[in-house]
Amino acid sequence: MDFRENEFITKAVWSLPSKIELTWRNELLKRVYEAATYPDFKFIATVLSAAYAKPKKYDWLVEAGYRKFSHERATVAGWNDAAHPLLLAKVNFVLRDDLKLQLSASTEKTFYRSFDTLAQELLWDFTKPVTITDFFGSLVYDF
Repeated sequence: MDFRENEFITKAVWSLPSKIELTWRNELLKRVYEAATYPDFKFIATVLSAAYAKPKKYDWLVEAGYRKFSHERATVAGWNDAAHPLLLAKVNFVLRDDLKLQLSASTEKTFYRSFDTLAQELLWDFTKPVTITDFFGSLVYDF
């Protein structure tokens, strides 16, 4: 399977006087396949995140962004567009020197990805939009 791919990533980080770190991340990916059996696609993603850490007490991270997909299925209809939001929140508490509580929640609108045996990678299926929501909690014990 042959394709042309271009990927550009930019990232800017600011440390605020309140010890909060702001990060702005952008990604542009464009993939054009030689064969008409796979859909050509491109997306641009932009994410703004804020993080704070109070040593030996807690830290948190909040991210918000969106990803704009454009894809075509080798038809004369042209490119189809879809914009999808994404959100993430994480917090970690230090309970003892050897014990941490980690909590996170995230939601993302995207497209289903399935493994293609010919391509040997996960490929986007632009006919199946999905919403992924995760809630995660854990206790981490270091011994």
